[in-house]
Amino acid sequence: MLKRRNVKLHSDEMIRQLSKPELRATRLDRHAFVLAARLPVAIVLHNIISGANVGAVFRLADAILAEKIYLCGTTTPPTGRKMQKVSRKAERWVPWEYCESTLAAVENLKAQQYHILAAEMCAQSVDYLDADYPLPCALILGAESEGLSPELLSLADSVVALPVRGMVNSLNVASVAAVLLYTIAARSRIETA
Repeated sequence: MLKRRNVKLHSDEMIRQLSKPELRATRLDRHAFVLAARLPVAIVLHNIISGANVGAVFRLADAILAEKIYLCGTTTPPTGRKMQKVSRKAERWVPWEYCESTLAAVENLKAQQYHILAAEMCAQSVDYLDADYPLPCALILGAESEGLSPELLSLADSVVALPVRGMVNSLNVASVAAVLLYTIAARSRIETA
């Protein structure tokens, strides 16, 4: 586990990357990993056809120990070469399931008392830094071109957005996933500490 430290490097100190053995020494072994407690966050991917984006979300889910990924609608399954290259085979370690209907998957999570958190740019969106992230939560991410349907947004307990101040109207879905998942993970550590 990385420790939080404010350390000023001396001018003669070399900064170096950790070696693979050093990185592995900070992680659980495979048996302990399977038994490890997961962050109660479900990730719902709605019609995301880019294998690179799906792979990146799998890698993120593995990094924060997310509970599960739901691949819905036309979302690319974790079988393509591009997806597996980006995911670094995280699909082997992250529980996932395919659901034909995103609406049914979200309704099921809502019935299980998950806080439904939609990532979307709309009039009711709250800046992600000002949002609350109660657990368990389900983060719904939609395809960049279409976003989330009004039916899906109506199921959301909260809608968050990352501010976009440039000329392009949105961020890549994997980038949004990274910011939101690490925000949720950081806030959950603070609340449970």
